[in-house]
Amino acid sequence: MNKFRTYVETFMIEYDMLSASQCELYPHTLKILEYLKNKEYQMAIVTNTSKMATMKMLSLFDILKYFSVIITRNDVLKLKPEPNMILKALSQMSTIDNYFIGDSRVDVIAAKKAQIKSILIIREKKYPKYNPDIIIKKLTDLKRFF
Repeated sequence: MNKFRTYVETFMIEYDMLSASQCELYPHTLKILEYLKNKEYQMAIVTNTSKMATMKMLSLFDILKYFSVIITRNDVLKLKPEPNMILKALSQMSTIDNYFIGDSRVDVIAAKKAQIKSILIIREKKYPKYNPDIIIKKLTDLKRFF
């Protein structure tokens, strides 16, 4: 099993690094990160992506400075939609009212399992069937809630 896991992780890192080198920020990302930072919100990254690829993306766009905690698949045994990543991030933060902002079904499920509010960014025209607490269409919509 260890050999198989190593093989899968090697494949995934290659895929992650390729994706990281081709990624782009969504519109208004810098604007909303700066807005939330100025309001003194603590922010974390919780991603099923590898640590190596995540750090590459954060460095590429110079946005590492906005996040106090970064949890990747390399930090836990169970990935989203299990709540382990979110709970680990929360254990390293001093926050009371927590929200998990994501763009997929696994993000909403992980937030619910971690018993925190979920905000889903709809990047397609169809609405989800998995009941996030809040639905937004673009990142700047977060200003209505924070």
